[in-house]
Amino acid sequence: RLCDTQCSYVLGLEYGVAAEEMRETFGRHLVRRTRELGHTVGTGFFGTGLLNQALTDLGYTEDGYRSLLQTRYPSWLYPVTQGATTIWERWDSYTEEKGFGGQNAMNSFNHYSLGSVLSWMYHVVLGIRQDPNCPGGQHFILKPEIGPLEFARGSVSSPFGVIHAGWVKKGDEVVYRFAIPVNTSASLILPGMDTQEYGSGSDEIRYHCEDQAISGMFLNMAFWNGQCGECTELTEVLQNYSSVYFNAQGLQQKGWKNDGIFRRFYVGSGQRGLSGRGRLSG
Repeated sequence: RLCDTQCSYVLGLEYGVAAEEMRETFGRHLVRRTRELGHTVGTGFFGTGLLNQALTDLGYTEDGYRSLLQTRYPSWLYPVTQGATTIWERWDSYTEEKGFGGQNAMNSFNHYSLGSVLSWMYHVVLGIRQDPNCPGGQHFILKPEIGPLEFARGSVSSPFGVIHAGWVKKGDEVVYRFAIPVNTSASLILPGMDTQEYGSGSDEIRYHCEDQAISGMFLNMAFWNGQCGECTELTEVLQNYSSVYFNAQGLQQKGWKNDGIFRRFYVGSGQRGLSGRGRLSG
């Protein structure tokens, strides 16, 4: 049975349940429902990790960004506005209106599942994507979709080495920098440009992009990898398999050990932000 919910449409689209002739209709209703909800998140464990990916697959990455940066309940960043120090099991584990809601018998405050949006952040924000014709990472795709952030940097540990990618806005240009491990190659796909093929090594490319930076709390949000120096009022999220830990104080973090199976993702802002550390996924 299909319900008029984000999750129903997302599962039908991302798991291939929707017949080909119905995909456009599913997509149209997913976008409609997302906007009706004001870009808050109306999915649970099954749909949350697929929501933004479905929006991107439909060509609505901007709506994905708006959902990611939403701070109204229910959203990924609403708990941060409530002083969260973990990712919660429930969207309403605690709310201003209802407090704990009388559901303390099953109410984990250290429960990663709803943080699965990080996969979309690696694939779409940084642009590091698997090539479906070359599993294992010997060849991969670099296809970032720029959103309302000032810059982004991060990395993914592959079987062939660490893939680095990131971008920064400079006026009406975007500078995209990337590093491809030895014995691997990548296809670079950027808007308005032909696909370019690169071998191992580091490179950068500049291209025109209309400024999409938004004002307010997350204007200077940043993603980076490795040494992050000082970030005042930064919220740090460290995902260790199924556990997520936050540090809501200022962060001074230097030189994390690269354990070879984790990817790192840090997000900071002048107010509060998110960062994550996630296991490689298919």
